[in-house]
Amino acid sequence: MTARSTILGRLGRLRSGEESGWALVSVLGIGMLMLALVAVSLNVSSSSMKKTDTENNWTSAYAAAVAGLNDYKSRLTSAPNYVKYGNPNAEFSKTSKSSTGAMLLSLPTGDLDNAAFDVDASGRWASVPGTTNKATFRYEVNTKDYASGGIIHVRATGKVGSSVRSVIADLRKKGFYDFVYYTKYEVTDSRVTGSDTRCSRYPWDTPARPTNISCVVQFAASDDLQGDVFSEDQFVSCGARFRGNVTSAAPAGYAPVVKASSGCSDSTYDKATNSSTGGSNPANGSSFPLPDSSSALAVEGTSDGYTGDAPGCTYTGPTQITFNADGTMTVISPWTQKTRPSTDGLTGTAPAECGAVSTTTNTVQNNTLQSIGGATVTVPKDNVIWVQDVPTNKKDVNYPSVSSDPTQRKSFTAAGATFACTRATSWNGGSYLYGWSLTRGGTSVQYPADSENYAASPGGANSYTCNSGDVYISGTLKGHVTVGASRYAYITGDVKYAANSFIDGSDYNLLGVVGQSAIIIWNPMNVYQSGGRNYIQPVYGAQNREINAALLAVDGTIMVQNYDAFGPRGELKIVGSLAQKYRGTVATGGQTISTGYSKNYQYDATLKYNAPPKYLAPASLSYGVSQIASVPAAFTSAGAKAAGS
Repeated sequence: MTARSTILGRLGRLRSGEESGWALVSVLGIGMLMLALVAVSLNVSSSSMKKTDTENNWTSAYAAAVAGLNDYKSRLTSAPNYVKYGNPNAEFSKTSKSSTGAMLLSLPTGDLDNAAFDVDASGRWASVPGTTNKATFRYEVNTKDYASGGIIHVRATGKVGSSVRSVIADLRKKGFYDFVYYTKYEVTDSRVTGSDTRCSRYPWDTPARPTNISCVVQFAASDDLQGDVFSEDQFVSCGARFRGNVTSAAPAGYAPVVKASSGCSDSTYDKATNSSTGGSNPANGSSFPLPDSSSALAVEGTSDGYTGDAPGCTYTGPTQITFNADGTMTVISPWTQKTRPSTDGLTGTAPAECGAVSTTTNTVQNNTLQSIGGATVTVPKDNVIWVQDVPTNKKDVNYPSVSSDPTQRKSFTAAGATFACTRATSWNGGSYLYGWSLTRGGTSVQYPADSENYAASPGGANSYTCNSGDVYISGTLKGHVTVGASRYAYITGDVKYAANSFIDGSDYNLLGVVGQSAIIIWNPMNVYQSGGRNYIQPVYGAQNREINAALLAVDGTIMVQNYDAFGPRGELKIVGSLAQKYRGTVATGGQTISTGYSKNYQYDATLKYNAPPKYLAPASLSYGVSQIASVPAAFTSAGAKAAGS
C-alpha cells in the first residue's frame, strides 16, 4: 500500500466518524511529515541546482583557460614577433630574461593592446567570444627557452562566475624536425643529376610531371623508417616499412603512396590509423612548406642581426668542424678573419669564443683557425654556427688577401701551414677536380681526399671549391647547436651525441645541420686503370654511417655522394630527422641494394619537445602544444594574485 492510499484511507474514516480522535492526531502528524518531506525535497533540489551550476562553471573555467591559450597561439601565428610581448611584472614571467639579466618581454601598446596581459587585482580580463556565461581569461608568458629551443611557456587562467582555473602549456613551433623524413618533391634535383627539369612538378599539376622519364626516387624493401613521414608529393615505395604516420599533401583522388612497379612487394604500415589526420594510414593531409632560404639563420652569426642572448659564430669559406665529446669543437677555417661580422660585412670582430685567428704569416701559432690542428673552443651554447661564401666585395672584413678563385690555385701561409686552392686530374671525363688543402710538414687536411680522383655528384669538378661556404662535419657532440652552410654541408664521418654527458641545465644533446644547397654524406671514390679498363673503388673501406642530427636542405637535397658507384656500402642510420626540397638518392636497386646505403631512419624523441637552436621554421608558421597540465589557479575570482601562485 502506498503512502498516498494510507492517508486517503485515514481521511475517509475520519469523515465516517470512526476513531475520530486518533485520526485527527494521525492526520496532523502525517501532514507535518509530508510538509517536512516536501521541504527536504525542495532543499535537495535547490542544492543540486547549485551544485550543477558550480560544476558547470568549474568545467567552463577550464575551457576558458584553453581558449586563452588558443588566443595567444593565434596571435603568434599571425605575427611571429608577438613572442616579444608579455607582462614583465607577471609572476610567471619574471624569469623570462636573457643570460645578462635583461627582460625579454614588454607590454604591447596602441592597436596591439591586449587585456589578457593584465595581472593586477583591478586589471582587465579578456572575454571569450561567443559565450553566454561571461567566460573570461588572462595569460602570462615566459620566453626564456624560445631562442634555444623554440619553446614558449604559457600559463592561461579562465574565469566563469566565481570559478577560476589555470593551465600551463608549452607551445612549440611546428617544424620539419617533427618528422623523421620530409620531402617537397619525390624526385632528384635536376641541378645535381641533370634530370629533366619537368620532374619538378606534381602528378596533379597542369602540365603534370611526365611519366615517361626517370627521375622519381623510391623507397626500397630494406628501408625502415621509424617515425612520422611527410611529403608534399606522392611517396613511391617498393616494399618499405613505415612505423609511424605516413602523410602526403597529394589532393583527394591521388593515393598518398604508390607502388614503384608491379614486381615490388607491398609496403608495410605499423599504424592502421594516422593520428595526425584521424583517418586511415597512409593519409592525405595539408601542406607544410619549406622556407625560401636560410638567410634567417645566417644573421645569427653576425654582430648586429642575431636574436636571443648573443650572436653565434661565422666562418668564411670551406670550414672543417670536429665535435669533441668534452663539449668542445675543433675548427679549421683558413679564409676566416672576422668571426662576428656585421650584417653588411663592413665591420667585425674576432672574439676568442669563436676561435683565435692567426696574426702572422709563417710563425707557428697553434690553436688558431689557420693552423693544421685548428682552434679548439667550447661549442656555442644554444646558438648558431654559420659558414659563408668567401666575399667578393673588397670592403668586406673577410675579403681575402689573395684570389680565392679555385681555377687560379692561389695559396698563402699562416700559422706555419700553407693553404692552397688545388686542382687534381680526374679520370671520369678527363676534367679537373678542384678543391683545397691545408698542409704543414707531412700533415694535410684536404678535399678531395688523398687518392680521390672521381668527380663526385653533386658538384662535379667543383664538388669542393676553394671559395664556397661549405662545412665538413664529424665527431661527438656535447651541447646544443645548429650548423648552417651557404652551399654544402658535408657529413664526413659519424656524428654522434656524447653518451650520458650533457651541458649544464640540460639532459639532452641536440644538433641541427642546415645546407642551403645540399647535405652530402661523404663517400669519396678513386678511379684506377687495370688492363686498359677503368675501375672505381671507395677511398675508404665499406662502412656503416650513423648521424645524430636534425638535417635540413633548404633548396636542395640530402644525398649520399657517389651513391651509384661501387657496391653496397652498408647502413645509413639517421637518428633525428631529415627534410629536403628534392629527394636525395642514397642507393640504387629495388628489392635489394645494388650500390650505396640501405636506410635506417629513426626519429629522435627529443625533437618532440625541443628544436635545434634558432632552427628554420616552415614558410607558414604555426605552433603546437607539446605539453599541457592543469595547475592551481593563478588568480582569485576578484582578479587578485592567488596565494602561492
